[in-house]
Amino acid sequence: MTDDEMVSALRAKGWRIQPPIDPKTCKHPQARGSGSLSSDGASKSDGYCPDCGASWHQETAGDPNYQPLGLFY
Repeated sequence: MTDDEMVSALRAKGWRIQPPIDPKTCKHPQARGSGSLSSDGASKSDGYCPDCGASWHQETAGDPNYQPLGLFY
């Protein structure tokens, strides 16, 4: 019996068959993460999805011309 025949037989008996979860098809509903944002707009974030095992890290650079306002001097 092939996989397709097995799926058809199980569906005929009322089973609900879904494709396996992988990082490409997962919508990451249980994703967890943390991040930070600095005053010049630079940011970092990390995340992990326990459902499919995907993890990610993202960084963006801030504005190189940023000048603090000097309100705290």
